[in-house]
Amino acid sequence: MYSSVAVTALTADELETLLGTSRRNNLRDDITGVLVHIVDLDGTRGAFVQVLEGDEAAVEATYARIEKDDLHSDLQVLTRGTAPGRDFADWSMRLEQLTRSDLGGAAALRELAAMERLVARYADSPAAG
Repeated sequence: MYSSVAVTALTADELETLLGTSRRNNLRDDITGVLVHIVDLDGTRGAFVQVLEGDEAAVEATYARIEKDDLHSDLQVLTRGTAPGRDFADWSMRLEQLTRSDLGGAAALRELAAMERLVARYADSPAAG
């Protein structure tokens, strides 16, 4: 799981393009996960929290691509390791969108326990709407 700050606000079309690319790559590499896009209230910037699941080498290669992506700044790995199973096995990449007020403040992006609770809401549940 990592968090990052988007260097600019994304339009709905840009976010859909990002999601489509992620899903294609993840299907190819057998990666699953969830991407939480957090939009600032003023709409000028956003943030991401993402969980990637799969073979360690594939996940690390995916994260290396993300590190090189100009969209992200201030990347921080929140947790890394193995798990007995996948929490998002049915999702090549699930997208959820929130506002920063849904998080209770910007500091929560760096709080591992808060981010674990956030993504746990979406594990093994159908996507909204």
